[in-house]
Amino acid sequence: TRDLVSVLRHDALPASAFGRLLADRLDALARAHGTELSLDFPTSYPELRVAPEVHRNVLLVAVEALHNALQYGTGSVHARLRTGAQWTLEVWDVGCVPPVATRTTEPRPAPGFGTETMSLRAGNIGAVLTISTVGGTRVSLAFRPQRGLVPTIVGMLRDRRRE
Repeated sequence: TRDLVSVLRHDALPASAFGRLLADRLDALARAHGTELSLDFPTSYPELRVAPEVHRNVLLVAVEALHNALQYGTGSVHARLRTGAQWTLEVWDVGCVPPVATRTTEPRPAPGFGTETMSLRAGNIGAVLTISTVGGTRVSLAFRPQRGLVPTIVGMLRDRRRE
């Protein structure tokens, strides 16, 4: 519930708090599923704040991607966050690909509601969502952490009081 409260808050989060919250939420979800998650997140973050709508949408895309990897994947599960001018979150499973002789020619099912929802969430924050299904499934979300974050006099004064 603590992470849900953070998602519903309207304040921008420091990048380090956002990274910890994201890693903790993904790790907790994997543990609840009984699966070990390999996390590759930065040990330090740039001095910036993550916009509330970016925080919310990235967290929800990450949870959906991990849930899908846990539910449908057959191999190890991984999550990685890279920072820079543009940040990239990746969640993937290393699934078992059947040998060529046993592959079926049946058509794959169409993407489900979760895929559509992740795509809409990415669009809400101007992010690029890429889903690859070669040797498992990899969901990659490229986003700008400060998108939509407009500094205001009130916000700047509030930040100065916190220092």
